[in-house]
Amino acid sequence: NPFIGSAVTDGTNSTGVTQTAKDITNTAKNGTIANEAKNITNNATENMTNTVGKDLTTTVGGEMKTTVTGKTTENYNGGLETTITGEEKHTVNGDQTNTITGKQTTTVTGDSSLSAKNITNKASEKITGQIGNDGKVKSEMTADGITNTAEGGTIYNKSKDILNEASGDILNFADGEIGNVATKITNITGDNTVTSDTNGTTFENKVH
Repeated sequence: NPFIGSAVTDGTNSTGVTQTAKDITNTAKNGTIANEAKNITNNATENMTNTVGKDLTTTVGGEMKTTVTGKTTENYNGGLETTITGEEKHTVNGDQTNTITGKQTTTVTGDSSLSAKNITNKASEKITGQIGNDGKVKSEMTADGITNTAEGGTIYNKSKDILNEASGDILNFADGEIGNVATKITNITGDNTVTSDTNGTTFENKVH
């Protein structure tokens, strides 16, 4: 087989170039192989494998573009830290699934918005929505119920219709006044109906 080989050694270290009709092998086990040029182009019609025993540093002075027509798999066993000075954009044309076995913390110093056709939030224990760090304004949802808190403030509900339905009791507690303002108020207790409107108050008992 045609063969060209060259080697340099100092008795301890050695480098070599082996060239056949099919392959070229560059060897510098204890040293460095350096390529320097204005432009460097690597083309592989099939596979390319890069194995780094220690650190890898890549510095790009301009743009960097990567196109993969197949599937990309990345494993970071020691962790991953990414710092982006400018804008970051992600476009997913299919589905996206994120699985986190530990905790997740997201901090946004500006505004945050989420838009979707449907949004579903599930928690095995509790969901808390809070404004500020003191916990004075918050909403907590657990398996036992929903608690809305606005210490020193107001909880305001505004709608065309507001319906409250309970299989048990509905209780209102106030240190001050409890007031109802409406064009007509109807209270039904068993067979008794009390109706108050601008014409006065009427009492009705279905039994009598």
